[in-house]
Order: sequence, then structure tokens, then C-alpha cells
Amino acid sequence: KRGHHLAAHSWFECAYCISGSALDLISSINMRLKFGQCHMAKALYQRVLEMDVGLTEEQLQVVQRKQEEAADAVRRRATQPWQNRFEDELGQLLGEPVIRSPVKIQQQLLYRLREQGHLCNDKSDFESAHMWFDCAWDVGRQACDFLS
Repeated sequence: KRGHHLAAHSWFECAYCISGSALDLISSINMRLKFGQCHMAKALYQRVLEMDVGLTEEQLQVVQRKQEEAADAVRRRATQPWQNRFEDELGQLLGEPVIRSPVKIQQQLLYRLREQGHLCNDKSDFESAHMWFDCAWDVGRQACDFLS
């Protein structure tokens, strides 16, 4: 389902922050492409190619192929009316949460995600904080997480 791509993106980014694995980073970017952020995905694939992250030959080929897919999507999107260009991402953000857990487990998870977000903010690592709060938004759909 399309709604699961946003959740997958958030979790792959969390995994990348923890592991530093190129595979997690590539998977995160792939999810961005799947839910319609083709400009961002194209730029991120280019960034991965410029980074020294120890890509295997297979991973390098995947990134190059996906970058071309993103470039094709950018070209296709340029022919659409501007109103249609943002529907995919907006639909993801406003859709129903995709994680269905008992309330107590969900509250514990939200607490931990927010805690990590605040720790990153305290260390002025705003990009990582954004990622942790994105994950919290995905779990709880609460405005405080979306705005953080």
C-alpha cells in the first residue's frame, strides 16, 4: 500500500542512523521515490554516488538505475498540471496511521522516538531530529510530532 511507503521510509532512515548501512540509506531513498518525491530522490541518489559509503558493484548499479528512474519521473511530472504534483506526498501525510499496536506499546514507542528527537535537537543535529519526529508522526499522527 502507498501509505506503507512513508512508514518504510521513516524506519529505513532510523536504521541508517543506527547502522550506517548503505543498503538502509538506498532503501530509504527508494521509498521516497515510491511515494512521489522524485526530485528529492534524484538528488539523494546523486549524493550517494558522490559519497564514499563503500557501495558494492550491485548496489552501485541499483543506485544508478534508480537515479535514472527518478530522472524519468521528474520529466513526466513536469508535464502534469502543478496541482497534481503534490497530491501523493500530501495524501501520505494526511492519511491514516499504518501502525496498529496496542495503545500502551504505541505510547512507549512514541515516548522513545520523541526522546531521540529531543536529544538530537539538544545536540543541534536537526536533520536527525526531523527524522525521529517523522517516525513519531507516522506512529501517532499527532500535530506536535508533525510540527517538530
